[in-house]
Amino acid sequence: MAHYREAAGADGWRPGTTVEGETVSGCFTKSMGGTTAYLGVEGPDDGLLHVEIVADRAGSQRC
Repeated sequence: MAHYREAAGADGWRPGTTVEGETVSGCFTKSMGGTTAYLGVEGPDDGLLHVEIVADRAGSQRC
């Protein structure tokens, strides 16, 4: 996961946080096309890595 945190940061993604301001492991945010995009990275479990990018114009927290 350290590699993905570093790679995400190098591409302008910032750590996702809760309403209380706590960092959410494996969650990153970035402004894209006038909305907030969320990058979620989970794993690796049993050699599998799950990576997802979701953009939400409604402004809800995605990860």
